[in-house]
Amino acid sequence: MLRRLFFILPILFGTVLLFALVDFNPVLPEAASEPQTRPVDFFIINARRTQFKADGSLHSQLLSPKIEHFLESEISLLQNPDLLLYQEDTQPWRVLSAQAEVSPDGKEVKLQGNVRISHRDEKNRDTLVTSPHITLLPEDHYASTDAPVRIEMPQGVSSGIGMQAWLKERKLNLLKNARGQYEAP
Repeated sequence: MLRRLFFILPILFGTVLLFALVDFNPVLPEAASEPQTRPVDFFIINARRTQFKADGSLHSQLLSPKIEHFLESEISLLQNPDLLLYQEDTQPWRVLSAQAEVSPDGKEVKLQGNVRISHRDEKNRDTLVTSPHITLLPEDHYASTDAPVRIEMPQGVSSGIGMQAWLKERKLNLLKNARGQYEAP
């Protein structure tokens, strides 16, 4: 019996020690004291960008007090972006938010914080879409969100959760829990 104990005890001790060594993850003091920031490749203060279509007409205008571009992810962060999306024969759509994250190829813009999308039609009637966050595809004039949305139009007010918006066609689709209050003309 004593012989078995001397045989099993070192194996048990070795197994526990092996698990302890495998699970041990030391934190070096140098690494712990370094701030966890992403390196900024470049930044722009008081940015203004105007983009034209192939025929020379305006496509969009962007204003932002500050833009930061990050080297590792190739994304850009915009503070308080103000974007105008132009269309033929109508007023532009205006897009405002507290901040935005632009994908590396510039095709997707994630708007965050008090997002407002507005448009005035040819009869001088305003449409206003508000949400905490919206994803915008500027080239396609398309916007979507899964967050709560409020749409104010001359005919009334609608709200719901989630939205798809085709801005060129002026088509707004609430995805669920849609409610509306409409006024007869």
